[in-house]
Amino acid sequence: IVVPAESNNAGILTVGAASHSTPTAIENYSSQGPAVLPPPSTAMPNGRIKPDIVGAAQVRTKTDSSFAGTSAAAPHLAGMAALVIDRYDTVWGNNYTPEDVVNYLKDNASPRTSIVPNNTWGHGFAMLPHPAPTAQLSRSITSIQKEAVTSVDFTTNLTAPDGIRIEASNDKLAIHTTCNAADKRKAKVAPNDSFNIRGCSAGKVQLRLYKKQTDVLLSVYDIEVTAKQLSAEPNPNPPATTTGPRPPTNLALSAVAGNNSRLQLNYTRSESPHRYQFELHYLNKITGRYVNYRSELDSRPPETFKNVGRGYWYKARGRNCRNSSQDDTCGSWSSWSPLIEFSNPQAALSGLASRLTVGAKDYFSIASTDLTEDEPYTVTLSSSSAGIGFDSKCSQNDSSSFTPIVNDGHTVRFTLHVCDATRGIVTARLRKGNARGTVVDTATASVTVNHDAALSPVPDKITFGDTYEYTLFTTATSTDVWVNKSGDTGNISLTTTCNAATDSKAAYVGGNIIAVKGCAAGRATLRLYVADKLLKTYGITIEPITASLSPEPTTIDSGNSVEYQLFTNATSTAITVKANKSSDVGNVSLNSDCPGGIDSTATYIKGNTVTIKGCAPGAATLSLVLSSNAALRSYSVTVR
Repeated sequence: IVVPAESNNAGILTVGAASHSTPTAIENYSSQGPAVLPPPSTAMPNGRIKPDIVGAAQVRTKTDSSFAGTSAAAPHLAGMAALVIDRYDTVWGNNYTPEDVVNYLKDNASPRTSIVPNNTWGHGFAMLPHPAPTAQLSRSITSIQKEAVTSVDFTTNLTAPDGIRIEASNDKLAIHTTCNAADKRKAKVAPNDSFNIRGCSAGKVQLRLYKKQTDVLLSVYDIEVTAKQLSAEPNPNPPATTTGPRPPTNLALSAVAGNNSRLQLNYTRSESPHRYQFELHYLNKITGRYVNYRSELDSRPPETFKNVGRGYWYKARGRNCRNSSQDDTCGSWSSWSPLIEFSNPQAALSGLASRLTVGAKDYFSIASTDLTEDEPYTVTLSSSSAGIGFDSKCSQNDSSSFTPIVNDGHTVRFTLHVCDATRGIVTARLRKGNARGTVVDTATASVTVNHDAALSPVPDKITFGDTYEYTLFTTATSTDVWVNKSGDTGNISLTTTCNAATDSKAAYVGGNIIAVKGCAAGRATLRLYVADKLLKTYGITIEPITASLSPEPTTIDSGNSVEYQLFTNATSTAITVKANKSSDVGNVSLNSDCPGGIDSTATYIKGNTVTIKGCAPGAATLSLVLSSNAALRSYSVTVR
C-alpha cells in the first residue's frame, strides 16, 4: 500500500488514538477526516470518513512506561483482532474472515458522538465486550439417593473474589451441610472449588448456580432424590427342609400408632407347639451394617418390640423353638420381613408472624406429634439475632419440657419478644430428655421486624386554619402519629381544636384517615412511630392565609353593583368581607338595598362571588379579614 489506508480491502482499519486514561478525549496528534488523496492518485474517492476506529494510546509496555501515538493504538487493535479470531474462528468453521473481524470491532466500539461514524472517532473507542459469566457442573448429576453425599466439581470463567452461589429449590437437597441445618439450601463457593450435596428426602429438586455478586442465574440442573435402596440381607440360616419345627411366615413390621418407641411384628403361626424366637435388626447408618437389636420369645402374634430407636431401617425374622431358645431345639430362621423406616417424630413451627412490631410480643407454637408415651421431651429455641428473643429481656435462648400423651399431638406455646432487630431466624429443636438431649427434629422460621409506615399524599404544605386528610399505610398493627416539636415555629393539630400543646399524638391503624389542621403559620413536624421507634418524619410548612378579589376593586358607579371573585389559598376557612369604615366619605354595600349602617359584613369561602353596590359618592373601603379580625387585604374604592 503506497498511501496509508488507501486499500479497498474491507479487512483493513485506519486507527486513531486516545489515551487509555482519558478515553473520551481524542489525542491532538490523531489524524481526522475526511480523507483527501494527493494527485494524481484516483484509487479511492475523496471525502471518505476517517479514522475507522480509535484505539488506546499512552499505554505501559515492558520497555516503555508511556507508549503513545497511533503507533500504540494500531497494535492495540491488532491484539483485539487476534482475540476475536481466537474466539470465533473455530465457531464459524475456520471461516471468520478479516471483514468479519473488522465489523465485529466496529460493532462493539463505544460511540463518542451521536453521529456514527464520524471524522474524529470513526465508529468509536475500540472495546471488547465482557464475556458472559458461565458456570456448569463438571459431570452430569440427575439423581442422588436419600442420605447419600457426593462431591460436585464445576467449571466457571469467573475469577476471585467473585464466585458462585449454589441453591437448591426445596428442602429435598442440602448443600455443604446436614439435612437439619437451617441454611442447608444455599452455599457460596469460590471459583474452581467443589461442594457437597446431600439427599434429604425423596422427590424432585433443582440445583441452581448463580453469579455470587449479581445473583445472575448461570445454570440449572434437575435432580431426583430417590429413596434409599435397601434390601434385606440374605438369610444366614436358610430354613431347614428336612428337620425341625417350621418357622412363622408372612412377617411384617409396623409402627405402633402414637408411640415413637415401639414396633409391632405381625406373623402367621405354623405347626404346634408354638414358641417363637424373634430377632429385630436395624441398620447402623455409620457402618451401613445391620445390628442384632433384640431377641425375644413369644407364642401369639403380634410381637411388640419396646424402646426402639427412631430414624433407622428395621427388619425382623423368627424361628420356632417350641419350649426352649437353645439352638439345638429350634428350627430354621424364617426369611426376613420387608424393611421399614422408623422415622423421627416431627416438630413444626406455627403461628409465627412474618413481620413483628419492635417492642411487641407474638405468640407461636411448636407442634410435636407421634411421641413416646411417658418419655420426657424438651423443645429448645434459639435466635440468630440478639434483638429477637423469648422473654422481656430478649434472651436468645429458651426451652420448655413436657411429657407427651399417647395418640395425641402435643403443642408447646412460646412468646417471641422483639427488642430491636432488622430480621432473624428462629430455630426450634425437639430433643429427647432435657435441653441437652438428642435432637430428633428441627424447625425454623424467618422473622422480619422494623415495620414501615407512610402517609399518602406526602404531607408538605398546609394552609393556616385548613384541615388536610392523609391515608396511613403501615405494615404494623398500630402506628403512633406525633405532631410538632419543641423547636417548631408553626403548629399543627390532630384534632379540630388547635390547642397550645407543643406536642400531641394519636394512634392509628393501616388504612385510617389522619386529619391534620394548620393552627399557626410556620414550620411544624409530623412523625410516625411504631412502639417508640421512629419510622418516618415529615416537615410541614403551614402557610398564612392570603385572599384577594378579582378584578381589583377601584371604582364603582353609584347605584350600580359590581361582581368580584374571591381568591384564597384557604380551602375551608371562611373569609369575612367588610364594607366601609367610620372615616369613609362614600358608601358601598354588600346588600342590594344600601342600608344606612356605616359598616356591613358578609362571609364567603374560596371561589364565591362577592357583589358590591355603590351607595353614596366618595371614598369607601373594602376589607378582607378572618373571623379573628386578622386583616388580610384592604381596598380603597371610589364611588362615582
